[in-house]
Amino acid sequence: MSKKKEINHSDLVQVKPITDNQKDVFKSWKDGKNQFLCGCAGTGKTFISLYLALDEALKNQSQYDKVIVVRSLIPTREIGFLPGDEEDKAALYQVPYANMVQFMFKQPNEQAFNILYDRLKSQGSFYFLSTSFLRGLTFDNAIIIVDE
Repeated sequence: MSKKKEINHSDLVQVKPITDNQKDVFKSWKDGKNQFLCGCAGTGKTFISLYLALDEALKNQSQYDKVIVVRSLIPTREIGFLPGDEEDKAALYQVPYANMVQFMFKQPNEQAFNILYDRLKSQGSFYFLSTSFLRGLTFDNAIIIVDE
């Protein structure tokens, strides 16, 4: 559907489910079902969701061409008082996702790993949005992950 991207499906490492619940998530995803994951911290909910979404969005013939992660930046949803623009305010909350993608891709060296997240964003494969700025937006050809 879309042109081949610099970082693409062939760059992904193969991630396999470890627990029975993770196996259920992989099977349900493969069956085309929408996912709603809940569980204890550290069980891989976000990692698996992000991996499966990127795996699909980076395929050449996929109906999806991007992954959008939506997250509330602070409990009050009022980030206007923090210094900087929207990207500056969101940067701290993007650290977990930048860390996760480093474990999902083959890269030739440490420097490539360090810029991987920004490269996914710049090629239009990954977006991070705050719940504060969603009203009125429409997302086409996107896999949406709403994170805690």
